Amino acid sequence: MNLTKAIFTAGALSLVSVSGAALAQDAAATAKADGPLIAAGVKVYGPEGNEVGTITALADGVATLDTGTHKVGLPLDRFGMNAKKQTTVAVTRAQLDEMLEKAQAEAAAKLDAQLVAGAPVTDVNGVSLGSIGKVEGDDVTVETEWGAFALKRQNFQPADAGVTAQVLADQVKAALGASADAAAQS
Repeated sequence: MNLTKAIFTAGALSLVSVSGAALAQDAAATAKADGPLIAAGVKVYGPEGNEVGTITALADGVATLDTGTHKVGLPLDRFGMNAKKQTTVAVTRAQLDEMLEKAQAEAAAKLDAQLVAGAPVTDVNGVSLGSIGKVEGDDVTVETEWGAFALKRQNFQPADAGVTAQVLADQVKAALGASADAAAQS
């Protein structure tokens, strides 16, 4: 979800417009007398009147829209309302799915280019972990000063320099230390 949220707030949603002012969020639903209803379970329609998807959740000013193929977080101000008082976005389901698939392919290509032996690895807080030892299919080995550990490719994201592993350095250190202690006692 974070990837999709970042992708759309970075530019793809420039295609989406609203018919009213930005909306304030309520935990259960968001609506104005002259604006769209934004709540879990609400169907969302495109510019041609065809269904784009259903809102499944609201959190932090973002509505999760499920197209049936993808789930994407859209800022609340990206929703509008048509003449039939239906909640809308300015793209069709096919356009939205195509944008998401393109963005996912670009992100995967960027990760592939950066997920190579020797690349620096940081944790989710930007703390240095070490470097990539080897990549074999979806299995990635990270070499640290505390020892090596393995993660699946899906647990990495591209970073400015190298990649970010979806772990915390303290947890890795503790786990590798516990493994070393257990091996020493054997």
